[in-house]
Amino acid sequence: MPSPPGPGRIRSRRASLQNERESTMSTKAKKAKAAPKRYDVTMIRDFLDHLLWELRTSHYEAVQRGRGEEVTSPELVGTLAKFNQKYGSVLLPLAQMKRDGLTDAEFDESKVNANRAMAELRDTQLGALESLQELFAEALKAAECRTDLGFLPYLTVSAREFLDTEPADAEPATV
Repeated sequence: MPSPPGPGRIRSRRASLQNERESTMSTKAKKAKAAPKRYDVTMIRDFLDHLLWELRTSHYEAVQRGRGEEVTSPELVGTLAKFNQKYGSVLLPLAQMKRDGLTDAEFDESKVNANRAMAELRDTQLGALESLQELFAEALKAAECRTDLGFLPYLTVSAREFLDTEPADAEPATV
């Protein structure tokens, strides 16, 4: 029967395993350092577009309900269905009212007022989100740039756009 391994063999096996582990870790670390994880620009763009359409739909429906109408827009619903099919997600919850012991007339009045308030809120939110569209487009374009390869995103603008007066080389206006 062979004798159990001596302390020298155990140490050398441990050292071998440790070296292997360090080698594997350093390879993984090098890969992680060489290629940082990048934003999924397409998904971010889809998320922002989806949120915009959710707000538009919520606003439209709140306005309609505030008028006492139950009307939906096929265009809005169709667009949201495409996002839901692609991501299986809804970005804004549906509102639900508790009756709180109100009479039918009081509850109906409360619903109309709540829908008017929601329409106003969604209008403000929609305006804020729409005002940021240019910023989002700029940021998403920059996020596509490979800074890990030494490329930095630049926005080139014409200095002429920022002059208060006509430039010296401008052609004189003809009358």
